[in-house]
Amino acid sequence: MKIIRLADATASQLAEFATTNLGIEIDHRAGVEKILARMDAVGFDKETIEVPDVAPIVAQKPLTADEIGSLKTVTIEINEDGTPGGTEPVWLSVNCRAQLVPRGVPSVITLPYLEALKNAVKRDWRTDTNGTLTTYKDVPIHSYSIISYN
Repeated sequence: MKIIRLADATASQLAEFATTNLGIEIDHRAGVEKILARMDAVGFDKETIEVPDVAPIVAQKPLTADEIGSLKTVTIEINEDGTPGGTEPVWLSVNCRAQLVPRGVPSVITLPYLEALKNAVKRDWRTDTNGTLTTYKDVPIHSYSIISYN
């Protein structure tokens, strides 16, 4: 365990601390400001919190030179948005291999991860005047720009 300042804590660290130590049920997607406000509302007035040490990353089998050479890359930028968690990195996973892609900065990813990003959609339902669900449209969860194909 290590002690960090509230100003340096991520939304995930704050939410985990609030849930575990203060009994506040709050999701990290609520954002830093809302989590700090909830912590303040229950009387938490300290400037630091105790968080777990970062777990070591488990090494995966390295790709061979042929595998690396066959992977095409693309430079993208995932936009930040005003939703809860809209400034946090985006988790992309392909065949049990995951990566976090930061928002608001150009990032190089391979084409399979671009496909995963394209396929990340939510269903936006339309209703009639009675409130009955009628039709839907699949809309992207994350907006992004393709800067270049490498």
